[in-house]
Amino acid sequence: MHEFSITNSILSILGKIADDRKLKRIKKIRLILNPMGGIEKESLKFYFKFLTKDNPLFKDCRLVFKKDILRAVCTDCGAEFEISLKRPGNCKSCNSRNIKIIPADDIRILSIDV
Repeated sequence: MHEFSITNSILSILGKIADDRKLKRIKKIRLILNPMGGIEKESLKFYFKFLTKDNPLFKDCRLVFKKDILRAVCTDCGAEFEISLKRPGNCKSCNSRNIKIIPADDIRILSIDV
C-alpha cells in the first residue's frame, strides 16, 4: 500500500516541475529503484495509471524502471565498491568480510521526457 503514497509524491514533484517549466505533457518518466527498497513496480504502474487517468499532463505517459546499483563500504579500509545482493562477497581492496551496505533512497526520479 505504500506504493500509493510514493506515487502521489512522485506526481506532486512532477507537477511542480511541470508548473515551473510550463510543461504541457510528460511522455516518459525514468525511475531508479533500490533493490533493497521493497517497492513493487507493478503497483507503482497501477497507482500511476489510476491517479493520472484524467490528467492531460500524463496522457499516454510511460514509466520506465531501472534497478539501482548497491554500493558497500569496507569498515576496515574504507574502500567503496559495488556489490550484489546475491553474493555480497568481500572488500575489493583488502578482502575483508567487514562490509556495510551504503544506504540509498528506495526510489529516485532519473529523468523525464516531454
